[in-house]
Amino acid sequence: DLGAFLDPFYRTYRCADGRGFYVVSCSIRTHPRRVLHVLGLDDLAAGLPDFDAYLDRRDWPDEWTMRNYPVGDRDRKRIADAMEAAFLARPSWEWEALFGAAKAPASAQRSTREWLSDPHALASGLVLEVNDPRHGKMRQLGNLAWLLGDEGAMEKRPGPVADEFRSDLPAMLAEAPRKVR
Repeated sequence: DLGAFLDPFYRTYRCADGRGFYVVSCSIRTHPRRVLHVLGLDDLAAGLPDFDAYLDRRDWPDEWTMRNYPVGDRDRKRIADAMEAAFLARPSWEWEALFGAAKAPASAQRSTREWLSDPHALASGLVLEVNDPRHGKMRQLGNLAWLLGDEGAMEKRPGPVADEFRSDLPAMLAEAPRKVR
């Protein structure tokens, strides 16, 4: 299992419903503690090193701290094993609600079909509906980032059908870039 080589706070765990649950909670000093609290592992958290990561490294009282990435070699397997067992106690949708309430970055893994129908993905513009000349109305990935003042960023169009745009290619390549104010 390659997951054994990953940091416990930056990997996928299996839930009671068999769905993967992706934890990405290693970069903010409070996130690992939140994760362990949500999982009911407060006793484990209490015994882990937790000190200011901005001390000179020579002044660190231990090899790692919960306030810094990555987890030290000595504790990595112990933490991962405890988290793995905890995740098996509930289905992914319950964990997602608990992690969301705790503001601990993690999410149930979704299929493409689920993602394209997700209300949040649609409302945020991460998934858009377009009219494709071949497939009709369809959903596709939207923009992952927006530039301030770029009104055209949300104007997604399907790509041209192969061989139907060859004569238009020189004009398309000559178009000036969109102006961002």
